[in-house]
Amino acid sequence: MRSAASTAVTACAAALAAFAALTAGCSASDEPAAPSSTTNPPAPAARTTTATTTATTTANQVISVTVAGGKVTPPPATIDVKLGTTVVIELTSDVADQIHVRGYERSLNVERGKPGRLELAATTPGQFEVQLARAQLLLFNLRVS
Repeated sequence: MRSAASTAVTACAAALAAFAALTAGCSASDEPAAPSSTTNPPAPAARTTTATTTATTTANQVISVTVAGGKVTPPPATIDVKLGTTVVIELTSDVADQIHVRGYERSLNVERGKPGRLELAATTPGQFEVQLARAQLLLFNLRVS
């Protein structure tokens, strides 16, 4: 008959052997494992497309403004856009007027209470006032760079 100590030693040896077999491929270092000789080639990069009119145009940048009681919301500020961006100006006003982009000489009549939408390609660098023309109210400055 075997002693309890002998049985314990045998069980520990078996457990260590099993542990060694399971961890044989593991490494204690942070180094990545060497690549195997059978590697798959990388998958081709996914193609993405953007709804644009030209290859140099980047995605749309929407700028929404509301005018009520002569007050512009959000308050006039300088808005930066990248050269080539399509800028979409959305304006809702409590008076009929005209959005005007100085320097680009683009404008759009807006009806009272109905949203107006003016799109332009930011192809000229510089800073340009965007205003409610008849009210001579600054909506924001557009900085293209």
